[in-house]
Amino acid sequence: MSSLLRYQLINYLRTYHYVPPFTIFILCLIVNYTFVPNPILDSYSFTSLLLFFLMGWFTVTLFHAEDEGQKMITTLHTKKTIDYNLGIFIICGLLAFSLSCVSVIYPILIEAFFEKPKLLHILLGFLSHFSLSLLAIALTALFTRELVKNRRNTWWGCNRHPYYFCRYRYFKGFYSNWTTLVTSTSSFFIRNDECWRSN
Repeated sequence: MSSLLRYQLINYLRTYHYVPPFTIFILCLIVNYTFVPNPILDSYSFTSLLLFFLMGWFTVTLFHAEDEGQKMITTLHTKKTIDYNLGIFIICGLLAFSLSCVSVIYPILIEAFFEKPKLLHILLGFLSHFSLSLLAIALTALFTRELVKNRRNTWWGCNRHPYYFCRYRYFKGFYSNWTTLVTSTSSFFIRNDECWRSN
């Protein structure tokens, strides 16, 4: 199991799909605590809500880090599909735990609150972040191609790859319109040329 987790984590890091949500997380965290002092629980509620949406983003990119062929090979090596999905859930949980700790500890280190947080504040802050992160993971997993086989019910309707289907549909429409435009333009010039020669 440790080898599978290490492979999935390294493969995910190579995709760089984590860069946009992680960048948004860091920027929002810095901006939120730019002006001090801040209320403790209100600040934690904002960052926990932010982490809820970002963990959904992380979960989608983790589940869609491999294409269908690569996923099939990995599943054959693991011999069980449940182990493959369980490994992704474990990585999502570790990521949620790490980001929850950062969200709670960072404002304490820079003394962004108007008073020193008590142990109860820290505990409530961590539980709010971590519980909402787990909820985001569970809800987002319901709309990934690994658990939902129907393409229309997956995240953004992209079953083969998170952006493949959307790009294919866009390119197909663009190509069809372009072909129609070229054909009609060519027919127009051919008819005009025939009329000019006849005259």
